[in-house]
Amino acid sequence: MSKLIEYLNTQRFIVMSELKFKDTCTKPDIFHCDFTYKTVNCMFDSLEKIAEEIEKLKSKD
Repeated sequence: MSKLIEYLNTQRFIVMSELKFKDTCTKPDIFHCDFTYKTVNCMFDSLEKIAEEIEKLKSKD
């Protein structure tokens, strides 16, 4: 696993942990939480795919 993907996974963990902590304190609407989690995961999935493409391009050089 590349350092970039490792970094992204760490950031995803931090962001999701912070969101879950905030949600336990504020008790928002469950649909809002689900939407937020899905959005954040989608963003990090996209960043991970970009990182994989960067790694592929680097390995071609």
